[in-house]
Amino acid sequence: MKISKLILYFCGISGLNTKLNRGLFFIFILLILSLNVNAGISFHTGQTVSYNNYDDAYLDGVSKAFIDGGCGTGTVLDPHTNLCWTKADNGATVAWTTAVAYCPTLSTGGYYDWYLPNILELSTMIDYSRTDYQNPAFTWAASDSVYWSSTTSPKDTAKTFFVSTSGGHYGPIAKTSTFYARCVREW
Repeated sequence: MKISKLILYFCGISGLNTKLNRGLFFIFILLILSLNVNAGISFHTGQTVSYNNYDDAYLDGVSKAFIDGGCGTGTVLDPHTNLCWTKADNGATVAWTTAVAYCPTLSTGGYYDWYLPNILELSTMIDYSRTDYQNPAFTWAASDSVYWSSTTSPKDTAKTFFVSTSGGHYGPIAKTSTFYARCVREW
C-alpha cells in the first residue's frame, strides 16, 4: 500500500478535529517516516553529521543518492523512494490550482504521468545535510524556494501544505498564495 493512501485512510477515520487526533496523526507520520516501508524504501533526511546521540545521522547516516537524468532527460531519480522528479521546477510562483494543473501537462523525460507531490513525497527532496536545504541534484528557482504539495489541510480546506528551502520547514498555507511547483512520478 502506498504511504500516501495509508495517510489518507488515517485522515478519514480520525477526523483530525481535536488536539488528540492531530497529535496521534503526527505521531503516526513520525512512525511511518521512521520505518522501512514498501520492500526496502527508506525515508531519511540525508544528514550524515551527527550533532547529538540518536539524531538522524546517528541512527541513519545515509546521504541522499539522487541520480541526475536517472529516469530520462530533465529528471532526477531518488532510488530510495523510487520517485522520479523533474530536475527543474515550473520557473515561476503560481497559485495552488495552477500548480496542480501544471504537472499533468508535462512530457519531461518522455513521460506524461507527472503530478504535484503530496507532502511526504515533497519532503524527501529536501536535503537536511545542507545549510540551504537544497538538494544539489535539482535546479532551484531561488535560494529560498517554497513548493506546493497536493496535500490539502484537513483542518482548513482553503489551505494546503508547502515545503520551504528557507529553513527546511513545512506547514499549511492559503491556496491563494503563490509558490513554485515541482512535479513527480512513480518510477
